[in-house]
Amino acid sequence: MKYITLFIPLILLLPACSRSVQPAPPAPTALSATLSPKPTIVSPLPSPTAPMFESPISPDEAETPTDQPQSDEPVIEFKRSGGFAGRADTFLIYADGRVESNGQAGGQIDAEQVEAVLSQADAAGFFELDESYLAKDTCCDRFTYQLTLRHEDKKNSVVTIDDADNPPAALQSMLEAVDALVSNAAQ
Repeated sequence: MKYITLFIPLILLLPACSRSVQPAPPAPTALSATLSPKPTIVSPLPSPTAPMFESPISPDEAETPTDQPQSDEPVIEFKRSGGFAGRADTFLIYADGRVESNGQAGGQIDAEQVEAVLSQADAAGFFELDESYLAKDTCCDRFTYQLTLRHEDKKNSVVTIDDADNPPAALQSMLEAVDALVSNAAQ
């Protein structure tokens, strides 16, 4: 009798357990016939006898540029990095006066100011300077400057650091002039 009282609840629970189990879906069977692709019918396009569209601008109305095209290459590249805070600034100045600061629009200055600085650099001998003027000791939160100028067919890139050993006057004056340009563009 004891065993019967144990088996009755088990028998009653078995159908409840079997309801939650669902049968597995049937396994997919392979198709016995292989499908062949249908041929694609291509009809030749007729050759146009008239243009598909006509331009609203007649050849007589050809555009003439009023402004000089913008150059993709900057004429002044000024990089300043270091200092106590570890700054890293890059300024690109184009012949038309556009200024980019760290990859974003940074203002506009007169193209005449840009040309004046480049002419000053040429007259001061910037394009004949060596590629670097550094200090023997480069420690202690100093700023490093890289200045690249392009004027007519000349190009020079010079690197220096604060308190460099005997930097040429041409380099010092160009750094000051370019820093003034960048400051004017930010205003």
